[in-house]
Amino acid sequence: MDEADAKYASDLAALEATYAAKFADVEATYAKKVDEAQEWYAKELADLDAHLASDLAKADEESDPAVAQEKRDKANAEYNEDTAKILATFNDKMAQAQNNYQQDMDKFQAELLQKSADLQANLEKAMIQAQDDYIEETTKAEEDLANALENGYKKMNGVEVEFSEKHGDDAVALGAGDPNRVMEQDASRVFFTHEVHTYPDQVYSVDSFRITGTPVMEAYINKNGLEIFEFNTPNIKAADLLTASGEEVFTIMTLAGYEISGTVLDSQKIQIWPMARGVLWGFEPTQLYDNFPPLKVDLYDLYPSSKTYVRVYPGLPVENPNPTEVQQVMESVVILDDSVPQNRGMILDSLDEYMVEEGFHTIEILHETPFGTERLAQSTARVDRTVTIRGGFYSAE
Repeated sequence: MDEADAKYASDLAALEATYAAKFADVEATYAKKVDEAQEWYAKELADLDAHLASDLAKADEESDPAVAQEKRDKANAEYNEDTAKILATFNDKMAQAQNNYQQDMDKFQAELLQKSADLQANLEKAMIQAQDDYIEETTKAEEDLANALENGYKKMNGVEVEFSEKHGDDAVALGAGDPNRVMEQDASRVFFTHEVHTYPDQVYSVDSFRITGTPVMEAYINKNGLEIFEFNTPNIKAADLLTASGEEVFTIMTLAGYEISGTVLDSQKIQIWPMARGVLWGFEPTQLYDNFPPLKVDLYDLYPSSKTYVRVYPGLPVENPNPTEVQQVMESVVILDDSVPQNRGMILDSLDEYMVEEGFHTIEILHETPFGTERLAQSTARVDRTVTIRGGFYSAE
């Protein structure tokens, strides 16, 4: 079994290294596409700004104030229309990059899980074969012992051994066919099980529903010291693993025998919760707002012992925004001090106060757990902070 474990560990490490490189390539490609989209958008917007400035300058040259204002209005309307088109194209580029990234990551993740499962299956086959060999050897030993008890005197494994039954107050030597007989190997080994349970809807513990789990691994341990078992994470089965929940239970127990029942020595579990999700809605990313509308936020399967909140910063999305520019929307903070996932929903009316600067702002949902911080959702908003004064200057002499 040690040889099989070593081969499995080596093959798994090589497999994970191969797919780590593939994941890194996908990340690099995605980052390149995002940079290209942002560079394209900045250039197009700069060209529009220059064109608008030129049109406004020509309008200022008009001697008739009414004609000048008409040209200004037309230039601004064309600018807003062209800006919306460019933003829509930019969002399409970003969405395509995100879709390609997600598809590639999902594809490689599925391949890695499948190949890891194949390695696990091969390991389990090797362990089952080793267990079968062990059972065959112990069965042979029991048969030899049974024959010796029946014959009273026999050579076992080349050694002459004499057996005799004792009656009265002394213990009776039990034959190999007696189910209550305790063999030496029963006392010197324990049974290890690994089971997975999938929770039904609105259930968060196997204690709530007494259903036998699905076995993942079973093995005998017949030596002292550290024993390491490798397995996939997670082993839970569901149509959509992102929304699945359940637990994996690991148990070590003694074997039942003469006047001794099987006893659980220890049992530990790993709970599996759905991936948290967030949705930002109630506005159009391509629209220019004088006053930003109420932001609607839906949160699903927030992790136990977590903090979730909305944050805003000026400009288009970046991986690491300037901390001095990031603002946490205080009324959006959700702190969970619970043991099961939770859903939340809210409407934020004050987001306009966080968008002081003219132009684009990024809105994100962040989810902080004991395992790190995850971005659940991201979008952009565009606000108009230009103050327009219409009037005329007259002089009289």
